[in-house]
Amino acid sequence: MPNKGKMEPYKLFRVFVVCLAAACSCDTLGIGLQSEFQKASSNPVVTFTNLIVNGDPFVLYDPSATPRYRMWLTGVRSGILVGDEQPLLNIFEATSTDGVAWSANEDAPVLAQGDGSAWDNGGVETPNLVQAGGQLALYYTGYPLGGWNHEDTYHLGRAVWNATSNLWVKDSTPLSIPGEAFSLEPNVVFDSARSLYRLWFFGLVGSRLAIFHAESQNGRDGWSSPVSTLEWPLEWGGPSPAVIRRSSGAYEMYFSQSNLVWRGMVRATSSNGLSWTRLGVVLRPTGGTTAFDAVFANAGYPIEGADGKIQLYYSGWKTEAPGAPSDHGVGLAVEPWPSQWGWPGAVAVAGDYDGGGSNDLAVFDNNTGDWYIRTVAGTNIAWAARWGWPGAAPVSGDY
Repeated sequence: MPNKGKMEPYKLFRVFVVCLAAACSCDTLGIGLQSEFQKASSNPVVTFTNLIVNGDPFVLYDPSATPRYRMWLTGVRSGILVGDEQPLLNIFEATSTDGVAWSANEDAPVLAQGDGSAWDNGGVETPNLVQAGGQLALYYTGYPLGGWNHEDTYHLGRAVWNATSNLWVKDSTPLSIPGEAFSLEPNVVFDSARSLYRLWFFGLVGSRLAIFHAESQNGRDGWSSPVSTLEWPLEWGGPSPAVIRRSSGAYEMYFSQSNLVWRGMVRATSSNGLSWTRLGVVLRPTGGTTAFDAVFANAGYPIEGADGKIQLYYSGWKTEAPGAPSDHGVGLAVEPWPSQWGWPGAVAVAGDYDGGGSNDLAVFDNNTGDWYIRTVAGTNIAWAARWGWPGAAPVSGDY
């Protein structure tokens, strides 16, 4: 979200509440109203000739870097197995200048399974990266030989980028998380205000199967006892949690939702990363039999663009079972505007706040006394601008 702005209210009109139904859909559980993301016409944006894209894309965007977009994803080199039937999952990197056209060396994983008797000698997958303290770390799911598709053997690992050797250097042991029996699908965010690494993962801790949260000072050791944030069975969906902290300070989680027909993605929001409010379904498979995401459109990762919109890179599968490389890929879906405009305690206040001759999108937050105002075109007039106090009532009028 954009930074705070200065509010210059020209007029205040009659308060009203608007429900926008166009381009929105209620999910099958009947909880929440959520605008679904718009899929790119160029999908899939990532697909290969010999590499089967298993999914789990993670994207870093740096407008000052070359290339500006870097993606890490899970892939299987066609025909390569461990033993008789286990596919060899590795982590690959792709790059792009515009976030749409991608290239990669599909024969050279950047992170492979461990050697010999290493704890992750069966495969590595689900990459997630965080940059903090001058260090770039890659978190991943690993498992031993014979452990593929047996989640009770999965654990979380970490590798650190060595700029001298241009290689990822793994820690010799998995992350030590108190009480964890197994864990997978890590997502790490560095909280600079508290100088803490915050980890969300799906796993079993004690007798609880859930999406958990834990914290560490250095991102490697001393993890706090995990706290359950979403219990299993998840009435909201499935695992593959992807958590980001938006520029507004709010946390958002994107995770898979499954039913007997399709596998899509759901969005939830939180002020602290622990208590979550479901917003609804944001992505569904295309359906049919020809689209790369006919059956699966999930296990994605969001990035926030300069315009404040979310760009969601997701895994697409044409069939239930792994198939040819052309049956899999990474798709791109973009958040429409507005996907949600308001929250509990927010009051919609219609008005022409920039003197442009048309009403702008404006809400007054009764919880804080802050105003949030945007033009329909998406230009910020005010963002978290304090003009009032908790409990104050905006009064209509031309002042």
